Amino acid sequence: MTWAEPSQLDRLLDAVLVVVADKGYPAATVGDVVGLAAVSKRTFYQHFDGKESCFVAAHDRAVARVRARLRAAVAPLPADDWSGRVRLAWQVFLGTLSVRHAVAWSLYVEGPRAGEATARRGMAANLVFAEAFAELHRRARLRDPAIRRLPPDVFELYVGGAVERIRRTLYTDGVRALPQLVEPLVQTALIFFEPAPVPGVDCLAG
Repeated sequence: MTWAEPSQLDRLLDAVLVVVADKGYPAATVGDVVGLAAVSKRTFYQHFDGKESCFVAAHDRAVARVRARLRAAVAPLPADDWSGRVRLAWQVFLGTLSVRHAVAWSLYVEGPRAGEATARRGMAANLVFAEAFAELHRRARLRDPAIRRLPPDVFELYVGGAVERIRRTLYTDGVRALPQLVEPLVQTALIFFEPAPVPGVDCLAG
């Protein structure tokens, strides 16, 4: 791909998310994308090999922008303020998605239908978030060893469950309802930071 003219590229990346969200990935066409972006097909193919590569690039840009927003939001908080960081991260993340229907629907509903490349990117993004939670938990245990020790898979399962709940909410209640998930997701995460049920026994670590 040639990243030649930023304004045209940005319009294409915005357009593919809108088209996919509106029509569904299988039905979306390059013609739909270039029509909405107001560029020619020749310009499109100067940037991308086809619909999938355009959607993958839009997916990557959307994930990068959300990550940057999250980093900026939690940066002022103390590194050991795990409860504040968990809550603020979910507030910013779900708040951002709630006002960006095309991004939310394309990533969480249509993304898994868009081919292996996008599916793998979605899994990689989920793993990054899981590792962030695991690192926060590690820091918390350094300050308070009484916090239960947990295997890494717990955080992957947590993020995977959150993804499914976000997807279900999009289907049933729409994008505007996403901020309603903040409290249940925060309360679930806080369980990870509780003391072990019995001193000296790691019942979840196996």
